[in-house]
Amino acid sequence: MKNILRGITFWTIAIAFILLMTTIGQALANLITMETIMTVVYIALGFSFIYILKN
Repeated sequence: MKNILRGITFWTIAIAFILLMTTIGQALANLITMETIMTVVYIALGFSFIYILKN
């Protein structure tokens, strides 16, 4: 009986963890758009240009 309860507890936590990770991934996919990625790329390009000129 004790092993059955441990098994049920383990699988409940495992399924909850998988669902939580899926939800977080979906939220990040909605937040991070192509526009956001291109903005980060342009900022990094600006920093790298300044770094090259500095050296």
